[in-house]
Amino acid sequence: MKTRVLLDDETITDLTASAVKEAYDRYCKAKSLEAVREMYHKLDHMRWLRFYIFYNWSYGPVRDDAARQHPMLCQYEELTSEQRQERDAAWELIGNISVELE
Repeated sequence: MKTRVLLDDETITDLTASAVKEAYDRYCKAKSLEAVREMYHKLDHMRWLRFYIFYNWSYGPVRDDAARQHPMLCQYEELTSEQRQERDAAWELIGNISVELE
């Protein structure tokens, strides 16, 4: 999903090393612009929320897999700085994935 968003190409189905590297390069350029970085992070959090809600998870003060509760099932703006860092780390993984695909 991140590669599709960064490359503005919804037709991507295979993650090639070159496509992922280009996506990561675009992310690195964009992340210096706070508004763009925030937009990407909010978009990804909304995607993540939809996934968990689809599988009947709900908000809970602590993660409880048996009860399907998660403390980050809230709007991006309501996340703590630690939770935002956890969510944002997924964007940095794009760089690692491009290296692994080479």
